[in-house]
Order: sequence, then C-alpha cells, then structure tokens
Amino acid sequence: MPTNVGNCIGVESAQKKLEYIEGYVTVTTILIAFLVGFRSCRRRNHNGLLKTLIFIAYVLPMPLVAYTYGQMQSANFRNELFVVWVMFLLIFFGSADCISAYSLEDNEKHNRYCLEVLVKFYVVSQWISMYNDLTLIVPIIIFQIFALSRISERREALSMASRSYGLVRNNKLIADFMAYEHGLSNKDEVDLVSMKGFKYLVKGEEKEQVKVVPPHNFKPLQFTGKAITIDMIWQCEGRLLSSTGDPDGQLKDICLSYALYRLLCRRFAGYPFSESSQVKTWNFVRNGLLSNEDDHERAFRVIEVELAFVYDLFYTKYAAIFSNKGFFLLRSF
Repeated sequence: MPTNVGNCIGVESAQKKLEYIEGYVTVTTILIAFLVGFRSCRRRNHNGLLKTLIFIAYVLPMPLVAYTYGQMQSANFRNELFVVWVMFLLIFFGSADCISAYSLEDNEKHNRYCLEVLVKFYVVSQWISMYNDLTLIVPIIIFQIFALSRISERREALSMASRSYGLVRNNKLIADFMAYEHGLSNKDEVDLVSMKGFKYLVKGEEKEQVKVVPPHNFKPLQFTGKAITIDMIWQCEGRLLSSTGDPDGQLKDICLSYALYRLLCRRFAGYPFSESSQVKTWNFVRNGLLSNEDDHERAFRVIEVELAFVYDLFYTKYAAIFSNKGFFLLRSF
C-alpha cells in the first residue's frame, strides 16, 4: 500500500511538472507572438502601455527559455518533445525580423548576445547527445542548425547598428567619398532635373577591394559596373524607372531616400558632413526637394522613408537580411 501511494504521488508530481513546463512554453510562445505582431507598431505609436508590453515581450522570452530548459532538465522523467520545444522557441524568437533591439544600447551588446546563444546551444547539444534514436536526433540537429542561422541574423543586425563596430566600419567609405564627391563633376554639369552631377551612392561599392591611401588614410571609391549612384537612377530608362513606369517619380524618390539614409548614418558613426558647406548641396535642397510647388509633400515623403531606413537599421533585422555580406544565413527562409 505505501508503495502504491508513493507511485501515485510520483505520477502526480511528474504530471504537475509537465503542466508547469507546458505553461512556460505557452507563455513564452505568446510573448514572442505578441512581439512579432505588434513590434512594428512602435514606429508610429507612442502609447506608453504598448511600449511597456513590447518591452516585456522583448526582455522575458530568452530568460524564460533558459528557465524552462532548466525545468526540463530537473524533471525526473524524459520527454522527447522537450528538445523540440526549446529549438522551436529559439527559431521563433530568432525569426522575429521586425525586431533586433529595443534600444540603441542593445546594439552594443552583440558579442554578449552571441556568447549567450552559443552557451545555450552547447547545453542543448549535450542534451541531444543523450538520445540514441536517430529518427529523433537528425530532425533536432536540422532544427538546431536552422535556429543558429536565424539567431546569426540578429547578431549581425546588432553589430551593423553598433556605433563602436559596424557603423564606424561601414560608413568610412561613404564619409571619405563625400569629402571629394563635389569634385567629380563641374559646376556647369550639375542639373537638378536629371540629377546629373549628384553621385550620391545607393548601392554597389566594393568595400573588400578598397585600400586606405596615405597620407590622409582615405578610402577612395573605385567605380565599377556594380556601383549605383543617384544620377544613374534618374537617367535610367528601364521599365520601372522610366517616365511610363514611374510617372510620379516615387520609385526614384525611394532610391533617393536610401542614398540620404546612407549619408545620415555618418552622423551616428561620428563622421563629418563634408558636403554641408558646398553650394551644390544647398541647391539640391532648395531647388531640388523643395522646387515643386504642386507637390509640397514630396520633401516630407522623402524624409519619412529615409528615417524608416534608419529605424530599420537600429531596431530591426532588415538591414542584415538584405545586406550583401556572406555570413552564415539561410536567407531562403
């Protein structure tokens, strides 16, 4: 009789433990789902309650995953789904493309974040080695590789937005280029209608092939077939950017916003605005952006999209996802 009572108590204790673990997994999933669903609302919404809820949903998932994992390990029974649940939560949290950081300070913690994730994956790997069933181990390893790739995106996004790392490195070439961009064209060649003479970079510079040139330690830009500038965009007669494909010029303005966003990033990296003293820059603002009296919203639209790119760099993973860097990512997912 006492043995039966002990067995019943053990079963009830195991059942209660399993219910707690399931509850933690459910709560963590709800928090991550809330983060994915409402994180993008923060860009235009200043509601204090929403910001608080987003902060809670941003901070709690990783500690909850670690605590839930500890509860799974301390259980006196084994459930093959435990490892699957942990991998699912890591993949789900790492796949939240609309968020990489809650504040600017979070971007400076990219190395610590990477270390924490690697420790978690190491512990999970030790747990996986305890199983002998290949039909279970192989899918879990695939899940683990996929989860690591998604987490790598977030780590790359944090490092790209770090003032002490990514911003300084990625904007050095732009800062040096803008110091002599005004000298690449004569004053007579500058045309605000066709944007001729405005070689603001949009995309395509080859950073790997650029060498620092003494004595000023500048990084001169080498224009290749891959480099795309604003004057090229305005003179393009392709299907999308032609007068028939883009009659209002809004697609071109998006490219302009992106080029201005790249110039604005220099301020966050501590580089000077070398072109601010040039007459061409002032004419671009006064006679370019503000020239069309029939479309007074154009300047605000260009600035809005420019700031949206800045927001995505500092607070989301989009800059890392669409970058041309060859780090370990499964972009197809």
